[in-house]
Amino acid sequence: MKKQWKGALAATAAIAVLLGGSGTLASWNDSATVLSKTVTAGTLSLGPCTVGPGGPTATGWFYRNYDTAPYTAIPNISTFRTFPGQDVYYSCNSKVSATGPRLRADVVAQTGTIGGALAPYLDVYVFLSDSANADITDFTSDYNGQVINVIVLFQFMRSNDNGGQNQSVSIPSFKLVTQQQPIG
Repeated sequence: MKKQWKGALAATAAIAVLLGGSGTLASWNDSATVLSKTVTAGTLSLGPCTVGPGGPTATGWFYRNYDTAPYTAIPNISTFRTFPGQDVYYSCNSKVSATGPRLRADVVAQTGTIGGALAPYLDVYVFLSDSANADITDFTSDYNGQVINVIVLFQFMRSNDNGGQNQSVSIPSFKLVTQQQPIG
């Protein structure tokens, strides 16, 4: 038993010597200063929506009765009469400001102020195309500085009831809103 005791005491003394003799567990360390830097956010916006040259009509408004029918200009949207299944469009051109890496966005029409008895029968969609009339399905910072065509589709749904007959919808000025989408 004495030999075991002596062996345990020798092992403890050896560990104490290896640890520096004073029982500290100190280690080497250092520090460095990191210089401050500025991070700047990108931009995402559409310029004023203008009609006229490059657009389908002088007023921006046009319609199409069915998917295969030709587009027809609407000279005065306030006096225009529609029916279920008819598509009414507003078209304008807008300059894009979209800077920053990996930026991706959607454009929606903010139409919360649309009112009237026909409002429940109305769906609203937004389509984008570039200067070559190619559909923009991925709105990114690649379009920065370019003028794009924005088309807002007001689609009057077909209905089995007669609730929309001789009724109206009020489409006051509306906003086109860019909404950044998550990266992924």
